[in-house]
Order: sequence, then C-alpha cells, then structure tokens
Amino acid sequence: MGISCRRDAGFPSVVVDGPAPTADFSYAADPSDALHITFTNLSREATSYYWQFGDGVSSTDASPSHTYAASARYQVTLTTRSAAGYSRDTTLEV
Repeated sequence: MGISCRRDAGFPSVVVDGPAPTADFSYAADPSDALHITFTNLSREATSYYWQFGDGVSSTDASPSHTYAASARYQVTLTTRSAAGYSRDTTLEV
C-alpha cells in the first residue's frame, strides 16, 4: 500500500496590521424615564462593538440606548474589536 501526496487548495489569509482599540463609555439616564439609559461610546480605534447590559440583553450598536425592566444596579460591559483583531473590554456599574 503506497502513500500518495496531493496538493490541497490553499486557504487565503489576510493579515491586517493596526493599533489595539480602547474600550470606554459614559451613560446617562433619561430625565423622564430613569430606566431608559443612553450609552455614549468613547472608544478609539475600534471597528466593532458588543454591549452586555447586565440583564441578559446585548447590542452591537456603537452607542446604544437600553430600557431596563426594573430599577437596580447593573454591570454593563463593552467589548471592542479592531480591524487587526485586537479586543478590549471595560465594565461599569450602571
């Protein structure tokens, strides 16, 4: 029984160089509805965003708004990713 070799199709790979992103945000409650929070993304060098609002809801918007079902303290995490594939995250209690 012989062993044969063949050339497999190549897998293209794209390497992108660039800086790592930062992850930073601020937030403010709506004056007429304290459960409605607007998040302002202050991150730099990021191309995608993933928000976890601490209540099981998430978003990929750059600067989302979210309405909570109940008044409580929530751990909100923003994860950013750069074109080069680097990621950073930060968490604030809202």
